[in-house]
Amino acid sequence: MRTGILFLTLFFAAACASAAELKRVSFYQDTVSELNGKVLTFLGGSTWILEREIVALPLGVGVIICDGPAPQFNKDRMTDYIKALPKSGVLVYNDNTVIVTRVDGAFTLQNGFLTKVVESLGDGAILKTDDESLWSIPSYDRYDTGFWLPPYPVLIFANELHMINLKKGKKIWIERRIK
Repeated sequence: MRTGILFLTLFFAAACASAAELKRVSFYQDTVSELNGKVLTFLGGSTWILEREIVALPLGVGVIICDGPAPQFNKDRMTDYIKALPKSGVLVYNDNTVIVTRVDGAFTLQNGFLTKVVESLGDGAILKTDDESLWSIPSYDRYDTGFWLPPYPVLIFANELHMINLKKGKKIWIERRIK
């Protein structure tokens, strides 16, 4: 429990700090198939216990953020991979943030950076994160970014090609701009 509170504090500090560097994290994104009290199951098969109940419908996309890098996946050593997976993290789902503990199942973690969008320029054509980086948004994703009101926490991943708005649960394409 103490570790969970510390992790949640670090999560919010990283998401809310101003003029900070990008925080390295690992994360898992999947569609919620069932939410029954404090038990959450993803379509991928992993089951998690929530620290508290949340009011939300299933079939939305949830993101579990874990501290530290993702373990290396090796299909020939699946047992070792499952043991190396984190036992807990922070679930961000339908504007809820809650500490979760894994009960069962395997999942594939991705590495990324946790940060916050602090400014939107040109009706969402360019987003500025709290580390002063500028990110170009393609025209087909500007419909969404033009309506997102900063500040909001985001994950940047896939060699800085994707961004997930953690408040909305929406993934968009991005490209880093040179200052």
